[in-house]
Amino acid sequence: MGITKLALSLGILSLGASLVAGDVTIQIKGLKSSKGQVIVGYWTQGGGFPDKMEKVAAKQVASISGNTATVVFKNVAPGVCAFNLTHDENGNGKMDTNFMGIPKEGFGCTNDPRPKMRAPKFDEAKVTVPAAGATYVINAAY
Repeated sequence: MGITKLALSLGILSLGASLVAGDVTIQIKGLKSSKGQVIVGYWTQGGGFPDKMEKVAAKQVASISGNTATVVFKNVAPGVCAFNLTHDENGNGKMDTNFMGIPKEGFGCTNDPRPKMRAPKFDEAKVTVPAAGATYVINAAY
């Protein structure tokens, strides 16, 4: 196969992959103030979830309007994933915690699990995104 045919084939394959990927809208509700920003992470696996943000597949920052915020992740491949949020009230780009690791800022994830004395696990927050995309609501907790 010549280089031109190979490039064309790869282009068609990548186009086909993008045709089955939809947009995922994350609506955040229950923010206690409009100070700062909301950081939303998109996770395709559980390693590091939810606090090792350097391991997310993608992340977005949203401004706050009233007590809500919205982000849209474009071309999300169908399958299992999870989303989490941090209400970064002081704008330092991370979740602030106390000396015991307990969040000092708002947080949340898909399915709104609220375990006691630990962070939510990936399996508690996972959702299955269809090819057409989806909208999920996350309620912030403090």
